[in-house]
Amino acid sequence: ERDEDENTALHVAIHARKLEHARVLLEAGASHRLRCDGSLPIHTAISMGALREHSQFAYECVVLLHEHGADLTVKDDAVHTPLFLACMFNLPQIASYILSDDEGVSTLNARADRAGHRPLHAAGKYDSPDNPSVSKRAASIATGHTGSTLQSQETTVVVSHGTAFPGKLEKIAQAQRTIADVLL
Repeated sequence: ERDEDENTALHVAIHARKLEHARVLLEAGASHRLRCDGSLPIHTAISMGALREHSQFAYECVVLLHEHGADLTVKDDAVHTPLFLACMFNLPQIASYILSDDEGVSTLNARADRAGHRPLHAAGKYDSPDNPSVSKRAASIATGHTGSTLQSQETTVVVSHGTAFPGKLEKIAQAQRTIADVLL
């Protein structure tokens, strides 16, 4: 059943950050497959983590949803995967959780937005050095490398889809150094 704004009860519980309510709803058979404003509950939960003070709730909610069968590969109407959102919102705990699952790892190189970007693009663009959301495992899976080619602005930089280009632009180099700091 949906409310007048087309929200499901599960979406409302997630928006209100009521983890126990979400648990009760899921145990009673609420569907984690219904969209609200183009987003499934897992996307909504991750989006709640965009506010730093809600990041722990977002993590716990993602785990709860996944334990109840939520798909870690599903895309929302904007074509975002859960991993892309976790990287975009700089949520390393959620990104690590997703990457700990083979299903989640399978989305690492998937085009995850309408521009064709991948999760490592989001991590490079939205990450901050004090809270990196990319793990060694993610980058080594994505690039097929150990990270040794990501050492400096002057060296060749490996991007998520495995192609290489000279790292001349400071913004790109800084993003790659941030990722490299995590990887090395």
